Amino acid sequence: MYELEADYNKVLSLFKGVHLKLVKQAVAQGNQPARIWVDDIENPQTAFMWDKAHCYYLVGNEENHRYNKAVKKLITETIAPEAVENDFSVLKVHYTEGWENKIHEIVDIPLVKRERQCYTFSRVKTDWRNKVPSGSSVEYINEELLKAHLGNTEYVIEEIESMWVSLDDFFTNGFGFCSVYDEEIVCWCTAEYVSDTYCGIGIETIQKYQNRGFATVTASAFVEHCITRSITPHWDSWSNNIPSLKVAEKVGFEIPITYDVYFGSFDDFETYLIRGDYHYGQKEYKESAKWYEKALKIKKSSRLYYEVGCAYALAGENSKALKNLKKAVDAGFADDERLLNDENLKGLHRTKEWQTLVERIQK
Repeated sequence: MYELEADYNKVLSLFKGVHLKLVKQAVAQGNQPARIWVDDIENPQTAFMWDKAHCYYLVGNEENHRYNKAVKKLITETIAPEAVENDFSVLKVHYTEGWENKIHEIVDIPLVKRERQCYTFSRVKTDWRNKVPSGSSVEYINEELLKAHLGNTEYVIEEIESMWVSLDDFFTNGFGFCSVYDEEIVCWCTAEYVSDTYCGIGIETIQKYQNRGFATVTASAFVEHCITRSITPHWDSWSNNIPSLKVAEKVGFEIPITYDVYFGSFDDFETYLIRGDYHYGQKEYKESAKWYEKALKIKKSSRLYYEVGCAYALAGENSKALKNLKKAVDAGFADDERLLNDENLKGLHRTKEWQTLVERIQK
């Protein structure tokens, strides 16, 4: 196994699929941090790439057993410790056809298979300027904006630095937009995997400002800017992230391709959360609760007790559900509106214990 130090074009043909096209072009043009290891420097048939953050890529010929063993050793002994040290313990493993049966041999941690959707931009669907929420503005992200002492600036910087070599590199080769409301950045949309013709999108809205139209107008400004630069944007999201997919379709993204990745973490606590979330999404609520409870043995959390309560409620185990909801309140959970309106807990409403719990949280 050899690390490519330059001339990444040698491996571009191995990255097949629309969702990998963005990545390979950005890496080749130097706009995406990455390290690449191949089986042959001059004529690579197999490649492993790490973006120095959360994403891992296995492409090309999967049958080179010596190479696969070398990649496993590299991840276990070198990459995993570095990733954990830099707070990148969560990982997504992307792969081309043929690799699926090899992934668990190479990445020696529990992984779950999850589905993603990658949309290509089609056409502008909305006159976003007439839909900017009252009292807010949509701003281009530049150095001056990030020095303006707005709330949540640190999260925008964190997002950028996770995908770019530096802020200066982003200002030179990237771009982004944000919504500003009440002296806070409430939503941001930044370019990822940028090349001359393509780019991806990183978008996030602060939770208390979600479902208020900020994401739609911010993303609309972003894609409008892409069009002026003759860049085709792509929207990549988990298939079960319905709010994200709805925003994509409102803005003008159409006809997604669906693909799978393997998802996991080098950290036990995060591993248990990922497993719990996975089984919850599969409607295997009792199994989900068991994984969340494993996480609670490592770190107590009012939010996590609440999630365990929801899982048991959906599994029809009311006693365990109420026991964990009580623990959530004891640990500081105080969102009475969420508790009262959560559809997952409706099966508990006729119990005496529920009424006692509601009285406690409303005091």
